[in-house]
Amino acid sequence: MLVIGLISGTSVDGIDAALVDISGTDTDIQVEFLAGDTYPYPAKLKEKILAVCAGEALSMAQLAELDDAIALAFAQAAQHLQINHPSVELIGSHGQTVYHQPPQRRGEGLGVR
Repeated sequence: MLVIGLISGTSVDGIDAALVDISGTDTDIQVEFLAGDTYPYPAKLKEKILAVCAGEALSMAQLAELDDAIALAFAQAAQHLQINHPSVELIGSHGQTVYHQPPQRRGEGLGVR
């Protein structure tokens, strides 16, 4: 099964895309890397995402517009990665991270020693 995976983190360096071939079953699964690349965001979209990452407030309409623009960029990355390869059967997309807060260790950040 040909699969594309897509992700972009809070650094907003671009959309990381990987094309893999997954075969096998149960505990005998093999994954073969076929192609991969990072696709940069258009400058204005990157600026907007970084502003949101920094805490810029958005209306619901603005959030929906930004979501659509990000989805289009992800779709274009997937289409570009697929050039010269057969059609994929599945696309897994983590989406764009705009805020990341790792879990705290027990007692950390609570004034507990």
